[in-house]
Amino acid sequence: MSDDAALGLIAGSGALPGEALAHLRKAGRDVRVFGFDGLCGPDIVPAESCTRLGQLSALASLLRSQGIVTLLIVGGFDPTLADSPGATFDPDDEALAMLSEIDPRDAGGLMSVVAKWLSKEGFELARQDEWLPMMLAGVGSITGSAPTSREEESVVRALTTLRSGSEAPFGQAFVLANGKVVAVEDKAGTDAMIRGCAGRVGTQSVVVKASRAEQDWRLDLPAIGPGTIAAMREVGATVLAVEAGSTLVIDRQELKSLAESTGIRVWGFAPAGDVR
Repeated sequence: MSDDAALGLIAGSGALPGEALAHLRKAGRDVRVFGFDGLCGPDIVPAESCTRLGQLSALASLLRSQGIVTLLIVGGFDPTLADSPGATFDPDDEALAMLSEIDPRDAGGLMSVVAKWLSKEGFELARQDEWLPMMLAGVGSITGSAPTSREEESVVRALTTLRSGSEAPFGQAFVLANGKVVAVEDKAGTDAMIRGCAGRVGTQSVVVKASRAEQDWRLDLPAIGPGTIAAMREVGATVLAVEAGSTLVIDRQELKSLAESTGIRVWGFAPAGDVR
């Protein structure tokens, strides 16, 4: 992509699209935003740049009409979003064909097949880590004290074990209690996993957020935000460890303020092996 070419940002649900857009425009990028009816507000995606959820051919035509070649996809695109208020799921023939390809065990399956289709249509999908480096967690303390070597070693060891497993993808989060994995993220998401640990975690428990073993760096990087801290506060968890260089931090200042007010330590650990 040349420096003067416009970047097409396809926005899903949540706070990430708006923050990503602000960072990109602050960096001087020419960004044009596209989305689906009911998933993003008009403050993010203008009405003329929206299509109905499932109308992939219409989306591709819209992108081509504005000369878009490179796409950055951010935000939530869970299949259950079709049931969101204001969202009308109206799949065209292309979307119907893709739905049959989704692995029901894989939380990232929907966007994987959409990405495959977009690539086939001639669009270049940008890596989130390369376009949003300013939002990535670094190594060391984000709030509170830095991890001890023992804490970091236990996190990396557990992550390595989960990534090498032969079962379905573990998602992007898990919980350690006394050095043992007591919960693993599934399609319900990180916050639901944390809340499901009520009564099973304590001050020595660690919530871990990291990339998948076969992470597609163009799609769905792990992310934390104030909502993650709020869920941890509900169950009494006090440590959040995130993989540096692959985890997006949404609303960093609000996250830090909330974590500090509740005594939750947040820190980044060095990548556990080369997963790129």
